[in-house]
Amino acid sequence: MGKAGPRAVGIVAVALVVAGFIFPVNRYLSPEHGLGYLLGWIGASMMLLLFLYSIKKRWPNHLPRSHHSWFWWHPLLGVFGPIAILYHTAFRLGKANGWIALVSMLIVATSGVVGRYLYNRVRIPPFDTWFRWWRLIHLPFLGMLAMTALAHIISTFVY
Repeated sequence: MGKAGPRAVGIVAVALVVAGFIFPVNRYLSPEHGLGYLLGWIGASMMLLLFLYSIKKRWPNHLPRSHHSWFWWHPLLGVFGPIAILYHTAFRLGKANGWIALVSMLIVATSGVVGRYLYNRVRIPPFDTWFRWWRLIHLPFLGMLAMTALAHIISTFVY
């Protein structure tokens, strides 16, 4: 992705989030049924696909294509997966398990944006140390997101 690509993704992402806050999305979307429900599954699937990059990085021969192409998809899914979840929630906080999962997801997404910034911009030696510190923060929040999202999904089928 060239220099214009990340800017375009950022502009589209910000426009989608701002539109969700400005327009009465909750009139048209419901997390329990229809398009709102489908957006929850689409967003969750996109975030699960993020793990393919980690698999490719750790076991390079298990997935086709280059490491670079997988790294290109990782931030796209990491931006638009959470946006799909925001539309799934209709930009409202619902039950406790849902909003805890939502907050966890927003923390992980924000951490991912910071990680991308560190990867692209920070060239302060030792770079590996900066990235290691970022990973120490990002991975526990990722685990928290996985647990809260799983609890949210299970509770929707139970209650």
